[in-house]
Amino acid sequence: MKNGICSGNSESGLTAKMSNDFFLSKRFFSLLLCLFFLSAASLWAAKRETVFFGITTDSSDTSTISLTEKLFFKQFEALDAYKLEDRRDTPWKDSFLSDYAGKDVLLFAIDIRDKNTFWLVTLNIHDMKNNTRAEFQAEYEDYYKILMDSKNAIDTLLSSLKTGSSSSAAETSAPVLVTLSMDNIAGTWSGESVLDKIVLLKSGRGFVVFRNGASMTIELSIIGNQLLVTQTSSANPSYFPDLPQNVAQSAAASAKPITWNFSMIDQNTLTGTKTTLHLANSGKSAYPGTTQVIWTRQ
Repeated sequence: MKNGICSGNSESGLTAKMSNDFFLSKRFFSLLLCLFFLSAASLWAAKRETVFFGITTDSSDTSTISLTEKLFFKQFEALDAYKLEDRRDTPWKDSFLSDYAGKDVLLFAIDIRDKNTFWLVTLNIHDMKNNTRAEFQAEYEDYYKILMDSKNAIDTLLSSLKTGSSSSAAETSAPVLVTLSMDNIAGTWSGESVLDKIVLLKSGRGFVVFRNGASMTIELSIIGNQLLVTQTSSANPSYFPDLPQNVAQSAAASAKPITWNFSMIDQNTLTGTKTTLHLANSGKSAYPGTTQVIWTRQ
């Protein structure tokens, strides 16, 4: 009997302990779950809503302006503290200041002026809730340097907004480039309206797929801290989709290999130049020339 009673009490105690442990574990799990959602909500709420407007410019080079706009948007979008509203189809107007007056939002705008011997780039950001503004302005002797400095310019602008000051290029440091290697460039990339995808391999080779279905093999080499991409497949008129068909066919036979020369401004962005055939003013022939390009990792 004593053994039986002791056994019953032990079982009851064990059952009660298990029930209590289960209850405590449920409470602990619920507490962790609540903390998780509160943290997630807090992080989301911390993002400043930012309206990114289209570039205003006096330049007629629409493709280069579009390229610049795309890169600045990508650099801003990568910042964790900001939630972007894409208004790139709407160039900045001063009247937007009254439209957004008092709202908890940042307004971001870029202005680019062609000064013949240099480019004048001005970034503006308005904090409509706190009624504050910051400006970054810099002169660049060529367009390539605008692309290279895009991340640095945005970082400097946002820092100025926090401190209540404005900045010029003289106050900023040179952009820090990523050190190139075959390992960190390997992957699938996209860029240029005529290309579907670009695949770069660690072996130093790769291929480019055009939107018209053509495929090109390429060779990769790193010289200094520059990535040189060179066409290795035979010339093909399909590699020049921007040219009229008759011009592409006649020019392709004697065309030099297409090349790209890149710097890596972050782990997901290559910026540089492409050397390929361009249509002459007569519209009847082509000549080799360079254009600014961006490739982004997919």
